Amino acid sequence: MLNLINKSYRNKWQLLVLFFFIQVGGHCTSDTLITQKITYYTSHAGQMYMVWDINGWTLPEKRFWNEKSFLKDGMVWSKMKGDKDSFVINITLPRNMQLDFMFWIPINPSGDSTNGWDTYGDQTYSSKFVEHKTMNMDDRALWMPSKKEFNIFEHGWRYFFISFAVSTFLIVPFRKKLLFSSTSLIIGSLLASIVVVAMVRVQMNSRLGQNRGNIFGAMFPDLVWFFSIGIFFILVMFLLRKFQKIRTSIAIFSVSIILLSVLFSLINIEIVKFLGRPVNYQWLYYSDFMAGSDAKSAVARGLTPTLITSLSLFLGGILLFAFAFSMLPASFSKKINSGIGIFGLVVFSLGFYQNKNLKYKSGKIENPVWELVSSTITSEKSSKLFSMEVSDEVRTFIKDYHNQTTEGRYDTSGVIKNIILFVLESTPYDLVSVYDSAYNVTPNIKRWTNISTIYTNMYAHLPATVYSMGNMVAGVYPLIGHQSMVASYPANTVPSISSELKKQGWTSSLFFGADLAYSNMGLYARNQKFDVTDDNTTIECRFAKFGGTNSFLDQLDDRCLVERYFQWSDSVPNKKKLSMLWTTQTHHHYLFKNKEVEYVKGNKDLNRYLNALRENDEAFGMLMDGLKQRDMLNNTLVILTADHGEAFGTHDQIIHATKIYEENIHVPFILYNPILFNGKINNRVAGLIDIPPTLSHLIGLKKPAEWQGKSLLTGGSDKDRTFFICPFNDFLFGTRTGKWKFIYNAAKNEGELYNLEADPKELNNVAAQFADIAKKEFEMIAGWVQYHNKKIYEYVK
Repeated sequence: MLNLINKSYRNKWQLLVLFFFIQVGGHCTSDTLITQKITYYTSHAGQMYMVWDINGWTLPEKRFWNEKSFLKDGMVWSKMKGDKDSFVINITLPRNMQLDFMFWIPINPSGDSTNGWDTYGDQTYSSKFVEHKTMNMDDRALWMPSKKEFNIFEHGWRYFFISFAVSTFLIVPFRKKLLFSSTSLIIGSLLASIVVVAMVRVQMNSRLGQNRGNIFGAMFPDLVWFFSIGIFFILVMFLLRKFQKIRTSIAIFSVSIILLSVLFSLINIEIVKFLGRPVNYQWLYYSDFMAGSDAKSAVARGLTPTLITSLSLFLGGILLFAFAFSMLPASFSKKINSGIGIFGLVVFSLGFYQNKNLKYKSGKIENPVWELVSSTITSEKSSKLFSMEVSDEVRTFIKDYHNQTTEGRYDTSGVIKNIILFVLESTPYDLVSVYDSAYNVTPNIKRWTNISTIYTNMYAHLPATVYSMGNMVAGVYPLIGHQSMVASYPANTVPSISSELKKQGWTSSLFFGADLAYSNMGLYARNQKFDVTDDNTTIECRFAKFGGTNSFLDQLDDRCLVERYFQWSDSVPNKKKLSMLWTTQTHHHYLFKNKEVEYVKGNKDLNRYLNALRENDEAFGMLMDGLKQRDMLNNTLVILTADHGEAFGTHDQIIHATKIYEENIHVPFILYNPILFNGKINNRVAGLIDIPPTLSHLIGLKKPAEWQGKSLLTGGSDKDRTFFICPFNDFLFGTRTGKWKFIYNAAKNEGELYNLEADPKELNNVAAQFADIAKKEFEMIAGWVQYHNKKIYEYVK
């Protein structure tokens, strides 16, 4: 380069030309990125976000996102900077790109949650990036919910009154010519039902941040469902036109289905709010709805007299209008039916168009009846993962990985005579202070870290309690499907850590803060040779209980588990002991006894959760202090972990058992003992199935052949990986190895790849950018599914 410059220097003209092109090129390069400043003036917001994409609502590259941005529904949500009555944001994009955007207000000036939107009608805002500029905008198109949002359940009596008035208006002129028509009964019930469903979608649209003008797009799945019912039964009626009694019975049956569909749509408002989508067969199984009383009790408590009255008025209004419509003279009803047919076609076409162009795509808008019916039909449907070809390399890796063994004894001095597995219910790793949580609600867990090893990459394999129990006790992955090994096969032959330790003379106990009758957890524990199994129905405690409903929702103050543990431990002083203490206060609805501390504004669930987690931490501190006071700390291994995580609005979800993002399955895992550990960090990838092999290695037991995990007391490897599934909404599979995490949606045949080092919040799916890695991880999941599915059923059946 120096020689080139020296040569160029001899020719000043050449150097001048070179310098000119460098300057022009440098200017052009810096000018290819355009920055536009957007200022939005409003007095109705305490917090504001710009929701945006580029070039016709396509996702921009992550390097163009602002610092405080997240991904939701295929759009970027960027927090704007507030200044008195204005909010400002700077967006930088390449020249000639188009910014498509709208505004969302989650908090009003008083600090209360709200759901305000400025979508500029149905058009949304846009700006071409051809020059640097500043845009000043006002809130003339802003829609803010009233202090009391529309609630359909408050309008049942209005709907019934209007139905009565319309029915009277239709019948009175023809009162001397009334003639019942079974076909018109179906058409009338469909008309009245679609009006109710439209009201349902108005309410849900407001919650989902959709413009109310998109109502037909949101209710398009409902239109498909109701139109399909109508066409089918009207066709059947036509084919049976000579059999009047049969036609009447069929009409009554069809109206019953229509009424049931409306009932589902109304109840679905609250279900979607809680689950993130309509209920399906797998969720009914998971909630133990068919076998237990817990979910039924929750539903019964939700069906208040006011709600039951409102539902009855809606259904009664539909029946009233349908009956009136069915009595109209044939000559008149034919004219009306023709108009209805044309109107229905227009509405259906408009719904199709709006649904196709909805910016919000989610299972939330699916018709709830069809979702339940189709999930029942396909609940055991196999994914192509079960049959696709995988390489010999993958097959060998999976087989060898599931058969890792560790020789020798980690606790060579034999100090460990007591093992405690302290399980935090529904606790994601990043809310535990050891992992740099912003809230610092677990000081006791952090206080003892100088005698610990902290694992940073521990995963639950399925985000639900009963499934994790089988993982932690028996060291095997969950069944590939919605059934659980514990609930469906409590007498399975897979050996457990409790049964193996019993052979060595150990005694064991399980103390659970809720009811072990849930999903056969108590029966499974007894089959796995736990000597003592106590729960909220049997533990007597000086601390308070929560509930009193005589259902699975009743819970103990988690300090009761610690108190009960020491009662049991003190009663068998000379025995080697294994115990599981399974807390429950952090299960939804997040129960606590102390005065509520406001850790976070605008998210009531998260704030309640943090208060409950603080009390979990107090129970853990009580355990560790009790061990120290009894001089048991040196010979006790304490394992702190969680059965799964919990979501608070991230990735468009709440609670836990819906997806397999980090908030659902990434859990804390810490080993405590002052002799064996000294505060080190371990970054190897691990799963809950690794707990039994780790304990067997600790005390020198041979790992049973059925156990699929590995010892976490070894050095680890860059080939470490773990797998997870979630079968309750879509059929999700996933794997984590190194910095990569891959999620495959078998229901939609879609893959997501995340670089967790660069993107720990899983905001940027790079599957297209790193197609070779995504393909390899997909094949690895297929190899695991095929190997594990074959092996596990050998044990459980």
